[in-house]
Parts: sequence; structure tokens; C-alpha cells
Amino acid sequence: MTFASGGVDRVMFLGGSRLASIFATIAGSKQFNATYAISSFDNPSFFVNNPDTVPSNTMDGMVGIGFHPPQDVPDKEMSFPSGDAEKECLEIYSEADISFKTRESARVAFPYCDAVRLLKLGADEASGDLSATTWGEAVDKVGGDFQTAAGFGNALGNGGRAAAGAYPGDQLR
Repeated sequence: MTFASGGVDRVMFLGGSRLASIFATIAGSKQFNATYAISSFDNPSFFVNNPDTVPSNTMDGMVGIGFHPPQDVPDKEMSFPSGDAEKECLEIYSEADISFKTRESARVAFPYCDAVRLLKLGADEASGDLSATTWGEAVDKVGGDFQTAAGFGNALGNGGRAAAGAYPGDQLR
């Protein structure tokens, strides 16, 4: 039995990088039309940036769970760089003679930069001997001001432990 003969008209991907686009492309060539749901793990920017590869109707009605703007939001929808965190990370990489022309090209680098920036934040603000405890206390105290380059907002500080927040879905197109 195939999806089409089984009456399947909704397909959800959660991970697998570009497998969602490969599936949608092959399915489209077989006249199988479905409404898709994808997440940042499925690299939505590939759908947006490759209109000649992915069937044009694939994104019609698509639902997404996005948490990683470099893979979710095209630069034409949100200028690059945008915000102090992206600019700081670009400066850090520039000092090592590494540059990125688009947000998508920095999608792997930005989370590493954020991790180092967060480690540094805790280390700079820790009092007494640096340990996991003093670092955690420092981040909890000052982390509310921390902004990520690989995401929007944050939920650090006051017992919050997430360094990224959310963004409006209308930025996907």
C-alpha cells in the first residue's frame, strides 16, 4: 500500500534534515499531494531557497515548528545580520578570518558562538571559585539579558533554563 492509495493526505516530519524535501519532491513527481508539517530540524530554508527543486505547492498549508531562525527565516524576511548577538558572533568569527554571507550559511556556527558566549557570561559574572554551581548562579542572576544569535529571546534567569525563545510564524514566507 502507498500513502496515496491509503488515503494519507497529511505528512509530518520531525528531523531528518533534507529528507522532508526529498520526500516531497519524489511524492510530487508521483502526483501525491499532501499537507506537510516540518520543524527546524527539517531545514525549511531549503524549501524556500530551492523553488525549482521542491514542487511549488509543497508549502501550501504547511505547518511548522520553528526554533532555529537560520534554518527557518529567509534573509529577505529578516535582514542579516539582525541584532547585537548576530553582529557579535560575526565579529568573533571575522577575527578568525571566517565570514558568512547569509544567515543560513551561519546556521551551524551561531549555536557554537552562543554556547561560548553563554559560558563566558557565567564565567565573567561568577563570584568566588569558578564551578558549575557558581557559574549556574551567575547565569541565573544575569541571564535575562542574554540574547542568542541562533534564536530569539531567552528564558534564562529567575530559574529559567532555556537560552532561546520563539518568533512569529509569519516570518517563514
